[in-house]
Amino acid sequence: MKEKTSDKIIAALYSSNNKKQKKIIESIGCSPEEFNAAEEELLQKKAICKKQGGVIVLLPHYKIYHYLLNNAAQGESVGNQTIRNALKLNHDDYWNARNTLLEQGKISLGKGKGGSIALVIEEKQKNNKEENTLTTTLLPTLERGWIPDKLAEDEGEYFTVNTSCQGSKKTGGKWSRPDLTLCRYKKYTYLPPRIEITTFEVKKKNTVDVTCVYEALSQNNAAHYSYVLLERAEGASQCDEQWEIILDTAQRHGIGVISFSNARNYDTWNTEMKAAYHEASPENIDRFISQQLQEEHQKIILNWINGK
Repeated sequence: MKEKTSDKIIAALYSSNNKKQKKIIESIGCSPEEFNAAEEELLQKKAICKKQGGVIVLLPHYKIYHYLLNNAAQGESVGNQTIRNALKLNHDDYWNARNTLLEQGKISLGKGKGGSIALVIEEKQKNNKEENTLTTTLLPTLERGWIPDKLAEDEGEYFTVNTSCQGSKKTGGKWSRPDLTLCRYKKYTYLPPRIEITTFEVKKKNTVDVTCVYEALSQNNAAHYSYVLLERAEGASQCDEQWEIILDTAQRHGIGVISFSNARNYDTWNTEMKAAYHEASPENIDRFISQQLQEEHQKIILNWINGK
């Protein structure tokens, strides 16, 4: 595969930062037109900035990311101090850049003296075409049936979104991406309002096993409630051994279970087990909103908070 001009520019700046356009064009062997197009792409991504005199600078968070790609591409942890020394970044630049990568879902935090970071190894979305279609079909029924029935929420106080298909977007690694997400703005009489997240993991009947519970449990790291939405044949036995294992495991971990035989017909839905409340950390919730939700939904949340 031919290396993109933008990647060549990043590599050139990584090896020797603060270069002028002419020097970069000479070093990577591209035309001025190719360079200008790639430069605009990198400026929009906030990977580079332009300084006085036409000097182009690779921003610290991209330097850190490029360092990890070169030195720890398999997800191994590298110490913060090691990276700071290697890239000659001052304290504030390094930590601001590290936090940017964390918010973007590109790195995870590790142990060790002074802490460490590692690249997030994003697995390909495992949902097949049928499962993605099922998720899309379930969304209107969730909105018009289950939510009014179970939560009695007024219109405007919540939204639901299909978070299963986000392409190559970094969302935090294996099992971090729920299929459906419900975001509510809860108001109280004597307490301040707050955002509440509920996640749903969807499985077709031929892929239902206890693994789905652990997927939902992983998503529970940044959610207050987590459910599995499982397709089952009409009249399926509750005494099925695998089904009993799923229900028992879900109960032990506080994961809710909803079964259905017809995605479009709420009359076939059954909440087998209600999800237990989980106090997710504000940092995880904030990161979830940043990584999993699109800009339009992030704006809705900000409008709730700002009272608009």
